[in-house]
Amino acid sequence: MRRRIHRSMRRRVSRLSLALPSTAAPDLLRGWCPRSLHHAISSPNRFPLDFPLKIVAATGPTQISALRMEHPWHFCNGRIAIIPEGDNQFRYANYSVDDKMKKGPILGVILKQEYPPLIEGTSRTGQRFQYHASKWEHYYHIVRDDGQTQADRVKEEFWSIYSVPVELEDEADQTFEKYGHTQVKNMMYQARLDAVKHFYREIIGSPKSDTFARSKSLGQASKKKNPDGAQNRGGSRPLVETQQYIAAKFGPEKATVINTYCCMKCGVKNCDSSGRAGPIPSERAKQLVDDYNTALQEKYPDDWQEQPFDGKIAYDIGGGLPHGRLAIGAGAVKKAAIIDAAKESAMRPSTSRAYQNLLRRYEEQVANNQCLTEENAALTQQNVSLSQHMKRSDRVLELICHKVQIEIPPDLLEEEVVMRGNIDGSSHASANLVTNSDGPNRYYEIGTNALRLTYG
Repeated sequence: MRRRIHRSMRRRVSRLSLALPSTAAPDLLRGWCPRSLHHAISSPNRFPLDFPLKIVAATGPTQISALRMEHPWHFCNGRIAIIPEGDNQFRYANYSVDDKMKKGPILGVILKQEYPPLIEGTSRTGQRFQYHASKWEHYYHIVRDDGQTQADRVKEEFWSIYSVPVELEDEADQTFEKYGHTQVKNMMYQARLDAVKHFYREIIGSPKSDTFARSKSLGQASKKKNPDGAQNRGGSRPLVETQQYIAAKFGPEKATVINTYCCMKCGVKNCDSSGRAGPIPSERAKQLVDDYNTALQEKYPDDWQEQPFDGKIAYDIGGGLPHGRLAIGAGAVKKAAIIDAAKESAMRPSTSRAYQNLLRRYEEQVANNQCLTEENAALTQQNVSLSQHMKRSDRVLELICHKVQIEIPPDLLEEEVVMRGNIDGSSHASANLVTNSDGPNRYYEIGTNALRLTYG
């Protein structure tokens, strides 16, 4: 029975090896196979997944009993037991840090093996179309000769390795649809990166039009304007699986949703020995965590640190469901219950991008007005000081004129009186007494007028 369960995995690897030349297969497959599969594909005596192939090689009850003792968490009717959790994630019934049968890489291999051929057809208007599959829904578009779609093949292969309790099968089917959608999206994201790396030098070396170069330059400038760009570390575990990893390594008390979220944002490798998250480089992520903790303290002032994850608070601090997901805990909790609770509230946060942009501009304007108010108060104080300094300067000028026995013209005095009145009524006035040596001449500045005295 166990040999039959995992026989499809061996057939799949055999098909991959036969489809390509023996010398080219490892190099071509290395671009998309998980790192743990590289050495297995390169060796003719080994297959990608060690554990299923050990079961295939076991030919008697003694060997299978030994495998049960070596990997007790694998066996639930010959398959790995998982439990659906949240909207699009699964939890291992018995988690082990050293387990190599992680569902993410395995599903990724299955998706690439069962990748649909070029999809072609005719629209209702009679126009021909063709496109490559880029979404999970595209795996349903081609029906094979045996009546199965590529999506059916993926699910058949996946559920030959994993199992769920009978009472959770319907829920698991719904969760797998969303999980498959997420995995295909991640797969295509990585495929685009690999394509850019592969064709980078060819594209850079080819001639490009000014329009193309200008559009790319504007795109780069626009991305650099964001001071807190998105961090995609790549290859990270889902939140639920990261919770189980932290619980196994640091203890279940550290495997809260918030601490797990912080660990994922800073990098699990950057956590300290106690399982506490390191500094988060993203300002937006730090602000979300601070807002969540503040709201949780207001709601549960006595024992807020002991409270489970509150999806309603995550819904509120994130402004609803931008892009259709929670700001914290996306995928690990069910959105339906949170949305129902939000509908009962009198006010719901707006998810409109225009509203969010308007609110951000309003907050920036309020901050600018506050800065201008403080600057105006400082200038007013400076004006008072300068007015006092100007009065002292007038007295000094009178003493100097009396000392050198020079008479100031009346029109200049009238102009100085008018100018003094203007300076007293302005918050941006300034009066300085400046002496500048220039040979036998000296300049005395009061406000904006200069009196030039010449020594004989």
